[in-house]
Amino acid sequence: MISIHQVLDMGRFNHLKVKYVVDRPPADPLLMAILDRACNGRTDWNLAEWNTIIDDIRSSELTVGEYLELTNNE
Repeated sequence: MISIHQVLDMGRFNHLKVKYVVDRPPADPLLMAILDRACNGRTDWNLAEWNTIIDDIRSSELTVGEYLELTNNE
């Protein structure tokens, strides 16, 4: 299976703040890639857990590139 990271040129988004990505449309490839990394393959969430994930992203001062690098190393 091809991941979204292989299809999307993530490098062109590296300078954007990750906290603004959650405001993109639901089917946006960048949003999907960030959520994929944040969820680490997990698909079953309760509302409180999901809100924590979104709040963590919204409160981050990292750029997309920094966030992806950090989550890649976890």
